[in-house]
Amino acid sequence: MSNTPTVAQLGMEEIRVLREVLRAIKDGGERGYGLVRFTTQGVQPPSSEYLTRDSYLQVNIFPNTTANTVTVAAKVLLPDGRINVMQFVYTNFSALAKNQFLQALTEGFLLSLTVTISGAGTVHRGDTYVQVGVQFGPSAGTPMYRLLVSGYVTSTASIAWPEGNITDSVSGPGFLQDLALSNPAAGADFTYNLASANTRNWLHSFTATLTSSSTAANRQPTFLIKDAAGNQLWSFGTNTAQTASKTAEYNLAEAATIAADINGNVVVTMPSEVYLYGAWTLASSTTGIQSGDQWSAIRAVFEQWVEV
Repeated sequence: MSNTPTVAQLGMEEIRVLREVLRAIKDGGERGYGLVRFTTQGVQPPSSEYLTRDSYLQVNIFPNTTANTVTVAAKVLLPDGRINVMQFVYTNFSALAKNQFLQALTEGFLLSLTVTISGAGTVHRGDTYVQVGVQFGPSAGTPMYRLLVSGYVTSTASIAWPEGNITDSVSGPGFLQDLALSNPAAGADFTYNLASANTRNWLHSFTATLTSSSTAANRQPTFLIKDAAGNQLWSFGTNTAQTASKTAEYNLAEAATIAADINGNVVVTMPSEVYLYGAWTLASSTTGIQSGDQWSAIRAVFEQWVEV
């Protein structure tokens, strides 16, 4: 007697599976390869962006330096099924300004787009911000009808569509800079413009050394932040005076406690998240400064973003 069950003996689930297998066989599938089948004819391209003959690529580059090279590469599926690979190279930028380039495109589905950068040295995050989108027509200043990708491009991190994100220019970490500053003249305070036009700069720390002459007097430094109009926005002072014939290092640090070590070096409290913009300045104002006194060994650590 056969142990093979009849159709009447099968359960509802077994009958459903049998029907799917029979349907797969009828449609050309084979048993043993699963029940999932993919369309092999009339498949639509994996893209949501169709380019026409009036489509132009708009590339906006906001660099902190003019020395780098930005490359945009794209793949387009043409109406006849061929793949067109395009590459556009951009150089000779205006620093800290919007550099806009327009590029004619071929008709078809945009499959992918990648933005890379190269330079003589390492390109850091916060240095070059790039936006790429599509507009109708070749006129400069035409709004994009679709923004494809935007973000910082670095030596080790590209931005791409459709995989990449769309981010603004001040999100995430910026370009961390350790800057040595020039000494003012003897007997003079200093004023520095750490920021550049179209940048946001977060001051993390600042250090400067004051060497007082033998002239008897008490010197008491105060550190100021002023806006572009010269208005005083912040003032960081010390609680001790520096006397004649002494050398003291003054260190401004975020949310630190005012203190002095046994050598007379001073830590000055600075509010957290102090930002400098454009023509804003960091300056010293030393009560009792003498003609032979000298500020030196001046350095600033700050984080910079391109302000788009």
